[in-house]
Amino acid sequence: MASARRVPSRGKGISYGVGTVECSIAGQFYAHLPNVAYTIPPTLKSGSPNVLDCCLQTHNQRRNTVALIYCHGLNNHAEWAMKGIAQLVTIGNFPRDQITFFAFCWPSGTVSSFRAARRMAEGDTQRDFCDVIRDLASEGFRTFHLMGHSMGSRVLCRLPFDELFKPLIASSSASGSLSTSNSAFPVSLVPSSSTEQDLPSLGSLTLLNGEENLHDFVAVHFPFARRFCPLISVYVDMLDRAIWAGEKVEGEKLVGRSGDLMWQHENGRRKYLDVDVIDQTTLDTNITAMRHYSWTLNRLMVDDLYDVIVKGIRASERGYRLLNSEGNKYVFLTAPKFVTS
Repeated sequence: MASARRVPSRGKGISYGVGTVECSIAGQFYAHLPNVAYTIPPTLKSGSPNVLDCCLQTHNQRRNTVALIYCHGLNNHAEWAMKGIAQLVTIGNFPRDQITFFAFCWPSGTVSSFRAARRMAEGDTQRDFCDVIRDLASEGFRTFHLMGHSMGSRVLCRLPFDELFKPLIASSSASGSLSTSNSAFPVSLVPSSSTEQDLPSLGSLTLLNGEENLHDFVAVHFPFARRFCPLISVYVDMLDRAIWAGEKVEGEKLVGRSGDLMWQHENGRRKYLDVDVIDQTTLDTNITAMRHYSWTLNRLMVDDLYDVIVKGIRASERGYRLLNSEGNKYVFLTAPKFVTS
């Protein structure tokens, strides 16, 4: 659980566990933090059918009905994923009494097994993620927020949303066009059948530096997901070196470096998708040289994700932090660090 396997392979089944993560939030930030300790070590559901119930009881999260599930990317493992989501939640002061946070950890291989990890993201990992959603829904969770980083976005984009979540009421906003409503949730969550009424709701879908084919996202994945989710956000960085490398390897344009191309042609006119595209290219505080993993420590990113997940606010209403540069694309209101007074 504390190292990534070179060749990704699925284990014996889904495991659940509870971990606590000690994080720094101010001051000098200790070098040994964040640090993970397991309250309940990962336990196979097949061998202990009540393990999820025990985890929720131990974590005292029985009263929550809202879940945030983070899906990590390539070359990652459980403890890294837990550290990332814990650092975000801690430094952003997310309401832990209202939301239960989960790290979905899948066999993502290493850099040398890039293509094998891609196949894994589109195969068994899909079915396991669906099973986790259903397990949590059976435990009383009624609203889900999904957040995927890098190749984790590939996992989320291919989910069978129609089997997992309530559909949104049919309207022009749900068709994929840019909504003109100022409401954070311009489309109501209305089930159209008794079966759908039993399904949970998808509150938000957030893709961070997404390793997903741009054409497939625009033409297929987004229109489908938008029928079930009122708030889809895509965070991009034109200087992301990891996504750039993925583009070179596969010879295709990826979502994570495509901040100005979230649109389709309709009747000879450019029609922007009803998705919030947040360009983080100008951010350079707490950003590594790879520019691929800033969302856990950069204050602007942390606060923006808080507004998306906790408050459900669209980018058009976050004018105190974002500037609409064109269509559905927004940039952060910040100066680079070399600009001083």
